[in-house]
Amino acid sequence: SGSGFLETYEWTGDSAASQYICSLYWAMTTVTTVGYGDIIPRSDGERIFTMAAMIIGGAFYGYVVGNISVILASNDVNWRAHKERLDLIESWISHHRFPAQLRRKIWAFYKKAVRGQVVWDDGVVFAELTIELREEVPSGNL
Repeated sequence: SGSGFLETYEWTGDSAASQYICSLYWAMTTVTTVGYGDIIPRSDGERIFTMAAMIIGGAFYGYVVGNISVILASNDVNWRAHKERLDLIESWISHHRFPAQLRRKIWAFYKKAVRGQVVWDDGVVFAELTIELREEVPSGNL
């Protein structure tokens, strides 16, 4: 029979706590997809430090990916305006402490109402144009 994880990764602890730390290290290494590599922690302290590094590294990676996603998504002006409007509506609903059912109805109404809106008002933008530019803009496009 082959050697198990504890023998392969040189677990030499006598206590149940040491065995638990070693097993937790194995689980964290597997779940975080870090891999087992050539250099392995040999003591409980090293295993605990390595697990903490995995957690911090995974959290940092998630933070970076999340921020990149937000940056890419926020480039859309309409999306940003809709988000800000819905945030204001959510704050208004929370401020007034409406019953839960009424909150859901108001929220559903505004989510549907805001979805079809655009940031700009064609009439306002058109009115700001010079007379020459207004004459060039086809009326069917407004």
